[in-house]
Amino acid sequence: MSRSTTSKRADVKSVDRQDRSPRVLVVSGRRFIAESLVEALGEVVIGGVFARTVIAGHGIRESVAELVPTVGIVDLDDLGMPPEELVYELREISALRRVGFYDSFTASSAATAFDLSVTVLVSLTSTLRSMVDATFGPDRVSSATTAEGLTREELHRLSSLTTREIDVLRQLVDGRPVRAVGVALDITSHTVSSHKRRIFEKLGVQNGPAAVALAVKAGLVTSSSHRQPA
Repeated sequence: MSRSTTSKRADVKSVDRQDRSPRVLVVSGRRFIAESLVEALGEVVIGGVFARTVIAGHGIRESVAELVPTVGIVDLDDLGMPPEELVYELREISALRRVGFYDSFTASSAATAFDLSVTVLVSLTSTLRSMVDATFGPDRVSSATTAEGLTREELHRLSSLTTREIDVLRQLVDGRPVRAVGVALDITSHTVSSHKRRIFEKLGVQNGPAAVALAVKAGLVTSSSHRQPA
């Protein structure tokens, strides 16, 4: 988690949950991000969390055995260990909710998400509320390897989107017409239409709602129905 994301915790009210002591395992190659994430989650979850951070794979076996995590949070940009090794260590924890976080969704992070059967994807640029919802939210957990989740091909296609194309998708979530999107992003309507065409081609879809549905499922954009009121 970046320092800017960590600073958002003051804007988030405590989260009341029936499970007052969720057990969270964070696996990353980046110590500051892993520890900041655990600290932030602990401050907004009533009752706190039992958490272990595994940096660069050190102590993974002992941490899994002692914690028996209910939630696994993995760094898709820098896991710090081979994905197959982590899969092996988590093999006996079938009920584990697996959250994958990333700075930018690349082909590499997409492949790692699929290999780890990540069930929820969330960007480090998301609000802390979105991260809490991704980690402890009520949504049904569906593995990225199942028919209900994202396929390897869908994840790979999503990773090919540029930052500007994702910006356009965020505008499309609200159903804005081309001209309104252009005004919001300070680009011409022609440029917006060009971005939309490339987005559809990259994702293999025919229209905006289909493109948005994929991006929302991957956590690249937030559905308007899940946004917090201003």
